[in-house]
Amino acid sequence: MTETLEELEPETNEVLRNLFEVSVFAPDEPVIREGEYHRNLFFLKKGLLRVEQATLGVSHYIAHIHEEEWFGEISFFTGMPATAAVIVEQEATVLSAEQASLEKNLAEHPAFAARFYRALSITLAKRLKESTHPVIQPGAWG
Repeated sequence: MTETLEELEPETNEVLRNLFEVSVFAPDEPVIREGEYHRNLFFLKKGLLRVEQATLGVSHYIAHIHEEEWFGEISFFTGMPATAAVIVEQEATVLSAEQASLEKNLAEHPAFAARFYRALSITLAKRLKESTHPVIQPGAWG
């Protein structure tokens, strides 16, 4: 079960409205640039994004970010620069929240914080599973 922003909303509409800034991006616009520092957490409300990483100056496709998915969590949690670029593939509506504001509000609303971190945990677990999935399935050699 994936918990989306809507599933967090019943008691927390006001909290969310105060936390997240809404931005609309056109195709090919970067939402996050690889190597840049940011302390925001993002949520794709509408559209499609692609994740790219550069190797020796050449960008390589890593994954897509679909509607109702969180992203930017590595920099948000670690304070390290972005490990990949996130580029708009189809016009996108993106919600973003700054770490300091988000943490302050989470501390003030513990029930919301629990549901919020659960939703992020599901996202991280899903990404970990996808990134460690074997490229070749056992027995696929014919």
